[in-house]
Amino acid sequence: MSVKSPHELFVQLLSDVRQGTERTNKIFQEIGQIAQNPDIKEALEARAFVSQRTLEKLDQCFKLMGQQPVKVSGRL
Repeated sequence: MSVKSPHELFVQLLSDVRQGTERTNKIFQEIGQIAQNPDIKEALEARAFVSQRTLEKLDQCFKLMGQQPVKVSGRL
């Protein structure tokens, strides 16, 4: 996929960040569910919380730009 404008590049980069954050959030949630040590469980839940807030902020960025995240696969 070729980039035609700086705006398209920004949307692709932001989409890539969002996808990575989404994967990270899912991992923190899954590991947090199986963690047995209360301190580790609490730390993972805190990370998942921060990751969720980051996703919300990224979604707000897309909303302000009037765009939707694009599917990014492979290298940019």
